[in-house]
Amino acid sequence: MMMHIEFMKKIFMKMKKNSKNANQEFNMDYQVDPNIDSIKFIKSNKDTKFTSHLYGDSIVKGNYADTLISVIFNTNNINNTKSIVEKFLSNIKDSSKIQFCIKIDNEDKDFIDIFLKTLSNFKSHFIIIASPRGRGYIDLWQWINFLYKQSSQNSYFLLNISDEMHITTNGWDEKLEKYKSLFEDDIFRLRTSVYKNRNYNNIDECIYAPDTTAIYTRKYIAIQGNFCPCFGPDNGQQIVAYYLARLNYPRHTQFLRDYAINDINFSGEGTSIGLTEKAKMKRVVINYIMWRWTHKYKVQLEYKRRARSLQIEIIKHSQENAKVVHVENEKAYKILIPGKYLGNHDVRDSYINLSYKVSRMSCILERFLKINYIKYYTGYDASYMKGVLCHISLYYLKKHPRETFLNVFGEKSNLEVQVKTQKTFIKFLFTFLKSQVKGITVIKFLFIFLTTPSTLANKTINKFDLSFANKAKNLFVVRFLFLMLKLYEMVINEILIKTMCSFFRFLLDKVIIFRILFNIISWYRKKEKINNIFYYELKSVVLINKKNDESKSLILKGD
Repeated sequence: MMMHIEFMKKIFMKMKKNSKNANQEFNMDYQVDPNIDSIKFIKSNKDTKFTSHLYGDSIVKGNYADTLISVIFNTNNINNTKSIVEKFLSNIKDSSKIQFCIKIDNEDKDFIDIFLKTLSNFKSHFIIIASPRGRGYIDLWQWINFLYKQSSQNSYFLLNISDEMHITTNGWDEKLEKYKSLFEDDIFRLRTSVYKNRNYNNIDECIYAPDTTAIYTRKYIAIQGNFCPCFGPDNGQQIVAYYLARLNYPRHTQFLRDYAINDINFSGEGTSIGLTEKAKMKRVVINYIMWRWTHKYKVQLEYKRRARSLQIEIIKHSQENAKVVHVENEKAYKILIPGKYLGNHDVRDSYINLSYKVSRMSCILERFLKINYIKYYTGYDASYMKGVLCHISLYYLKKHPRETFLNVFGEKSNLEVQVKTQKTFIKFLFTFLKSQVKGITVIKFLFIFLTTPSTLANKTINKFDLSFANKAKNLFVVRFLFLMLKLYEMVINEILIKTMCSFFRFLLDKVIIFRILFNIISWYRKKEKINNIFYYELKSVVLINKKNDESKSLILKGD
């Protein structure tokens, strides 16, 4: 018992301490300022030395270099960087067509000098940003956005990789050049990774199996503003593509702009290569926190907005006269269509509403019901209890499960740790869960009281002495009260609840009836005043009608 109390004290003290320390260390709202103590080093393909500048300086030979592609990555590994640059350039026909945009830490001045010296003789374009390490791995996604902003505005393509990846295809630049203007609007991405032929069924798939080496057109990213609003750029862009593929369902026109190619191949698509065991464990914690953060409502809202913005630009390219209004408070774009609201003789102007709303409840359920870490975030087989314990350790204690157990019990043999963990940590789990569901217990009691008062009264009175309970039930007043409660319960269950359930099932099954009624009075559909003109809402519109080849028609579905 004493051991259990001591264990609980350690756990709650650790949770309290971690909650304070983690406010900054694991705060996903934290924003890095790239202008603070950052130096930008630039070298063109003809230079043999780097020049230094402030982050915000606009330098022609770097920010406007004549390049085909900008390759973006973070690193602090000189050998890895030298190796992948050599491999990229050994398979390229024209080294002046590639630009490397790299972020390194600036704590060690000697490291910076060696790093620049190592890259100075390569005949290609470089932008190196040396900045404070800050919080490290958890903020690397922000530096991908900053590197994108500094990359050459003339690069048609963008590629974000780790410092372990490289292209293995000989003459890959010439092959890539052929994909320029694959789509007339220049909005697309080339899928090249081992997952390039994969279809995605949910958000989680996008997070754990994204296209890690996709090559984007600059316009594709520019429309969105940057690579990602959180977590990894590859995960984020896969979620954007996931939404983009589903925006126009169930029309046959799909706006997804993913194009799988087989003539450019990559190597080194691993992760965490060369990290110590302790660093790997911390990375597991950060990845789990960021994974769950990705399911937050505001993050999913931003991903869907990005998908809508891509769809809008695709439409605007095919419809040069299209007018689009962004109504932020409604979380929607509205495409304005002049004339012919319901037919050739209807001169009223119309609009189609393209919302980027997401379900707040779905986001909550994704985050708070999927707490079995082992089931949803690994490929291993283990009990539900173990999965929940891992979730508590990673999410609340901000520690890898193995690290947590060692911190609580000290350095002991694996068997001793497992035995003590199994007994005491499970006790902690129930104590923890009990503290979380007090509010739910009150709500549950009120629900039972209002819907089944007779059953509740019987259970309550039976808790007393049996002879007393029997005598009480035979009293006229008590019998009458129980009869009234029983009748009330029957009315609630048989009439109200079952009738309501049947009614809602009817609505779901017969929803087409309401659609017909709605269409009968379609003349009175919703209208909005935009720029002093009334526009009437459409649910679907044919923007391009190819009667001889319907697959090339452009049918736009609204919300």
